[in-house]
Amino acid sequence: MKRSLCISLSALLILAAFSACKPQNQSAVKITPEPEATAVSEVTKAPEPTTEPTEVPTNEPTEAPTAEPTEVPTAAPTNTPEPGLQKLDVPVYPDEQLFMVNSIVELGFDASSCYDAMLIWNTLKNLLEEYPTGAIRKASTGEEYLIYESESGYREYVFLELQPYGNDITKGYPLVIGEVHSFKDFEHLNKGDTIDDVAKVDDIAALYKRKFIEFDLILPYPNSGYISGKRFVSTIHYLTDGILKIKYSLLEDGTFVIADIIHSPDYTLIYEDWDAWDVVTNYRIEPIDLPKK
Repeated sequence: MKRSLCISLSALLILAAFSACKPQNQSAVKITPEPEATAVSEVTKAPEPTTEPTEVPTNEPTEAPTAEPTEVPTAAPTNTPEPGLQKLDVPVYPDEQLFMVNSIVELGFDASSCYDAMLIWNTLKNLLEEYPTGAIRKASTGEEYLIYESESGYREYVFLELQPYGNDITKGYPLVIGEVHSFKDFEHLNKGDTIDDVAKVDDIAALYKRKFIEFDLILPYPNSGYISGKRFVSTIHYLTDGILKIKYSLLEDGTFVIADIIHSPDYTLIYEDWDAWDVVTNYRIEPIDLPKK
């Protein structure tokens, strides 16, 4: 009986020991998954969620605003070319009427001289009364000029000084153009050469000579001022590389000889007889208005 009681007691002690050890093993099992939990939390720190928001706002705003302003506002005004100059209907007059008996526009004389004498005969009104039809051009230089054509194919250009009170007048030299030369064609000419030498290069000089002698009656008498060199007439030649002014004095035998040669590459000449007026004319002609000779 004692023996069986001892066996039972021993069995109880073993069971108690076993039950005491079992909770310790379960707590150890619960600890081991904690590193796995930390591994999972590290995965959540990956940069995938942050890269998506940064890519979307930076790409879309930069493309949309830059495309719309450049296409819509600037396309129409900037890319549309300005319309070119239109060809004018130039009236044709007989050579004699246009160059010789023209009392308003005189070859070889600067119309700005009327400023000095206060002789306002060269008005646009008077010009249109004598030549009622004309083609007018507002040039890119800011100058305005009337265009006439002669029956022989020369063109004459009359420059205008527009007045604020409406009494518009002509200014500068009337410009006659036949064939357009370059300054190189005139380089061989010197002071003392004749107007006939000039006419061999540009035949418009022959028109000037006839006008001076037959119609302006510039004769070789001492008191005229031309012989003494105090008064000059000029031929004006339109070039591919500027404007050329050749001044002439008159010999006692009636020959017009070169007194000075003035080449202006920028096509401007100043009225030089009276500095006080300081009248500058830009003689550049729009290419579409040049004669076809």
